[in-house]
Amino acid sequence: AALGLIVLASVAGNLYWVQQNVVQLGHDASAHLTRTLKMAAAMTPFSWANFLHGLTITDFRPPGLYLAAQPFYWLFGRSIDSAQIANVLINALILVFTFLLADMLLADPKILVGRSGHEVDAGGVTPQPQSLSRLPHAPTVTPRTRALLSLLAAALAALLPMLLAMSRLFYAETLVALCVTAGVYFLIKSGGFARRWWSLA
Repeated sequence: AALGLIVLASVAGNLYWVQQNVVQLGHDASAHLTRTLKMAAAMTPFSWANFLHGLTITDFRPPGLYLAAQPFYWLFGRSIDSAQIANVLINALILVFTFLLADMLLADPKILVGRSGHEVDAGGVTPQPQSLSRLPHAPTVTPRTRALLSLLAAALAALLPMLLAMSRLFYAETLVALCVTAGVYFLIKSGGFARRWWSLA
């Protein structure tokens, strides 16, 4: 429930700013919005051929952000505000995955050193087994404390100035941040690619 309130407050605040703002900031954001309109035109009328053509409307940028804006064009019409709803919701997903990632890491500190107790080695030298008892002591986190710290992580992410700015303007960096956050979460959940569905995610 608390996470829902954080996400709801973030979405409401960003949507309010989008509604009140009348000046489109940044050349890149304007260029991204232009590409969403080109994609919308290419996909109209909708058919699989037009859909595939729309995906290739730009040969430099990946189509993910432009594709995310299309449902909101269909629902609310083609406007700057409609497209920016996509970024607002992407930001909300970043907060959710931040909470899930923090909760998972706090629940199982062994994730940080490997489940076998091997130290992480970045220099190409064969890692040496090390007993978890010899690692720096990580205090046991109670479920209540874990939940509070995970909520704090989500709240701090929601208040990051750069993330706030990017989620209120039509920039691709918000989608990149979501891919990184979700990717790290799915990677850990895959258990070293042992769990097939998490690996595919």
